[in-house]
Amino acid sequence: MSHSLAKTSAGLATAASTALGTIGLCTIALLWTLLVPRPGRAQEPNAPDQSGEEALRVFLDCSGRDCDSNYYRTEINWVNWMRDRTLASVHLIITSQRTASGGNEFVLDFIGLEELAGEDDQLTYTSLGSDTSEESRRGITQVLAIGLARYSVLGGVGEGLQVGRTGGTRDLQDRLVTGDEVEDPWNFWVFNVGANGSGSAETSESDQRLRSNLSASRTTNTWKINLRGSGSYSRDKKQLSDSSTSVDTRINWNLSQEIVYALAGHWSVGAEARASSSTRSNQDVSIEFNSGIEYSFWPYEEAPRRSLSLSYRAGFEYFDWEDITVYGKMTEIRPSQGLQLRLFQRQPWGDSRLSLVTSTFLDNFEQYRIELSGSVSVRIFRGFRFNIGGGIDRIRDQIFLRAASFTDEEILLGRFQRASSYEVDFRMGFSYQFGSIFNNVVNNRFRF
Repeated sequence: MSHSLAKTSAGLATAASTALGTIGLCTIALLWTLLVPRPGRAQEPNAPDQSGEEALRVFLDCSGRDCDSNYYRTEINWVNWMRDRTLASVHLIITSQRTASGGNEFVLDFIGLEELAGEDDQLTYTSLGSDTSEESRRGITQVLAIGLARYSVLGGVGEGLQVGRTGGTRDLQDRLVTGDEVEDPWNFWVFNVGANGSGSAETSESDQRLRSNLSASRTTNTWKINLRGSGSYSRDKKQLSDSSTSVDTRINWNLSQEIVYALAGHWSVGAEARASSSTRSNQDVSIEFNSGIEYSFWPYEEAPRRSLSLSYRAGFEYFDWEDITVYGKMTEIRPSQGLQLRLFQRQPWGDSRLSLVTSTFLDNFEQYRIELSGSVSVRIFRGFRFNIGGGIDRIRDQIFLRAASFTDEEILLGRFQRASSYEVDFRMGFSYQFGSIFNNVVNNRFRF
C-alpha cells in the first residue's frame, strides 16, 4: 500500500511539475510577445498616402446602447481612431433623443482641433421606430463617413477618397413633416403595448412575476401628448426554519397623462394627471393633477448637447391609504406645488448634470422635500478622467407612513417604506488609460 501511495504521489508530482512548466513557458512566451517589439509584425496605424500625410485622427465621444463604437471603427477604417482627444484632429460627439415615431434623432457634432481648430460642423440622422439596429447603425455610419470625409479633405489627406452608399433606398435624413404636408391615417399617434411574466419554484420557495405596460403618444412641433400605464404583480412564498410559510404579495399600477404646449421660443406650458397604487407607499389609490410652466434658458434645439430649464407646477393630490397613517388619516386631499431646476451639458471637456427639485404641500409648508443631485465627469489630462456624483434629499413629506409598527419580517422584506428625515448617496472614481494612442482594431474572437 505504501509503495502504491508513493508511486501515486510521484506521478502527481511529475504531472504538477509538467503543468507548472507548461504554464511557465506559456507565460514567458506571452510576456515575450507583449514586451519585445518585433519589426514588421506590429499593428500599424493607417498608412500615409503618397504625399506622406497620416490619416485623419478622430476621437469618438458617445455612450449608451445607441453608440456602437466597434461598428463605426470597423466600417470607417480610413481614419485613425484615437483613445484621447488631445491626440486627435477632430473631436466627434454623438448625442440622441427620442422622436415621436419611436425612433431617434442622432446629432453628430464635429469639433476641429489643432490644425483644424475653428472648423466645427453638425450633421443629423433620424432613424424610424420600425428600423432594426443594423439599419440604424448603417444610417449613422453613412452620415458619419460624409462628415469625416470633409475633414479629411480639409486636413489634406482626402485625395482619392470615395464614400459609397451602404443603406437602403430611404433618405438618410427624413424630412420633418407637419400635419399639413402629409396624409397620416394615424394623425401622428404612436401606440405601444407589452407584457411579460416569469416564475420559479423549489421545494421550500416559489415566486411569480407579472408586468404589463401600454402607451400612446402624439408629438408635433407645437404639442406633446403622452398617455402611459403600467402594472406589476409579485408573489414570493418561502418556507421558514420553523416550518411556517411567509407569503409576500405586492400589486402596483400607474396611469399618467401629460400634455405640453410650446408657448414661445423658450416657454412651454403643460398639465399632468396621474393615478397610482403602491403597496410600499401604503397607497390603495393616489390621484394627482398638476399644471405648470417651464422656461428654457437655451433654445430647446440645443437640448441634446446642453440644457438649462426652470419649471414650476401646482395642483392637488388625493390619497386613499391602505392602513391608517401616523397622522390619523385614511383619506385626504392636499394642494401641492413644486419647483425644479435642471442642467445638462456634454462638452469636449466632459459631462455634467445638476438637478434641484423642491416640493411642498400648500396647506402645510413644514411638510416639504428638497432633492439635490448631480454628477461631473471631467478629462483632467491625457488619458485621465475624474468622475464624481451624488445627491442629498431633505425629507419632510412622508404623510403615507402607517401608524402600525413594522414587524421584523416586513422590515427584512422591505415591504413598506420607513420613516427617514434624509437620504444621501455619493460616488467618486477615476480612470486612467495609457499605452498605444491608436484605437483602430476590432477583434471579436473568443470572448470569455
